[in-house]
Amino acid sequence: MALANVNKAEEGSGSGPKYTGLAIMDLIAVNPSKEGLEKMGFKPKDDPTYLSTKTDKDSGKEFSQLRVSFFMNKTIGEGEDSHNVIVNHSIFLESRINYTKKDKVELIDKFGRTCYVQKSEVKDKSWSFDWIDKDSASPAIVGESSLVNFFRTISNSDKTDEISLKDLCVDSNRKTLFQKDGESEIKSCLVQVKKANGAKLKVLLGVRIDHEKDKVYQDLFSYNIGRVYADSKFFHKELHNLYKNKPEWFNSNYFGEIDYSLEKGKEEEYRLSVFDEAMAQSGGSNSNKKSSKSSPKKDDSFDDDFENDELVDKIEDRMSSGSEDAEDFDLF
Repeated sequence: MALANVNKAEEGSGSGPKYTGLAIMDLIAVNPSKEGLEKMGFKPKDDPTYLSTKTDKDSGKEFSQLRVSFFMNKTIGEGEDSHNVIVNHSIFLESRINYTKKDKVELIDKFGRTCYVQKSEVKDKSWSFDWIDKDSASPAIVGESSLVNFFRTISNSDKTDEISLKDLCVDSNRKTLFQKDGESEIKSCLVQVKKANGAKLKVLLGVRIDHEKDKVYQDLFSYNIGRVYADSKFFHKELHNLYKNKPEWFNSNYFGEIDYSLEKGKEEEYRLSVFDEAMAQSGGSNSNKKSSKSSPKKDDSFDDDFENDELVDKIEDRMSSGSEDAEDFDLF
C-alpha cells in the first residue's frame, strides 16, 4: 500500500515562550509512544491511549474512537535564544457513519471531496451535486474527510490526485483502523510524505488560556491547516466565521493582534510574535471584561497540552453525529 501521489511542496513543547502568528512547521510524528513523547520534551505520566471505546449519549450504543494525533515543530530564533515549538493536531475517527442532525449522510469520493445528501439518495446515486465522483463516492465515517484532507495538504496533492481512506489503511478495510496499532499504515504514509517533500505545512499558532487552572498553553488554530503557500486569508475566513458565531471562544483563545471581526475577504496581518502573558488578564484581545486572575503560569506537563485539540474541536458545533445503522450502508 502506498499513496498514489505525493508532490514536492514549496516552501520545547510545554516550556519556554508561547507564540502567535503564522508559521511553517515540520510534521515529525503521529501517535508517538511514551518514549517518543519524552524525546520531544513532554513528560507523560503513562503510555498514551489513542484507541478507546465511547458510548453514544442518545442511542446508548458503543463505538470505537481512534485519536490520530499529529505532532509538528518549528525552531524559532538562533543559538541560545532559539526555542523548539511543538504543537499537536488531533483528528478523531469513529467506527460509524457520519450523519448530520437533520439525518443527512456525508459522502466522500476518491479525491477527498465531500457533500451531504439525503439517505434516500445514496443507494441510487440520485444526488444533484456534480463535483462528487459518483462512481467512488460512499458514506464517510466520522472524521474520515478530516484525515483524508489533512493528507492531501501535507502531500501537496493536486485536485486530480486520488487520496482516500483506502490509501491510508490496510487492505482498504476501515475496520483495521479500530484494532490495536490500527494507525500503523497512517504512520507509514507519513514516512512516505516526509521522504518526498519533508511534510511541511502552515499553521496559525496561538495560545489557549485556562483561567480556572491559571495556565497558558501553546496551541494552534485547528480549523484551518494549510499548505506552505497558504496566505492569511485562508485562515482569516474561518476565524471570522467563528468570531461571528461564537465570540466568547476568543476569551480563552488568542492568535495575535488581529481584528477577527473584519470581513472574511479582507487581508489581515498574522505576524509571528511572542505572546504577551498580560493579554491573559483580559481574556484575550477581543474581550472587554477584565479578569482577576494573575498571569498564567507556563506548564510543561504532557497531559494538559495533549488535550488542547479535543477541547478546540468541541467548540464549534458542526451539526453532525455518528450513526451505526449498518442496515442502510455497508460501513466496512
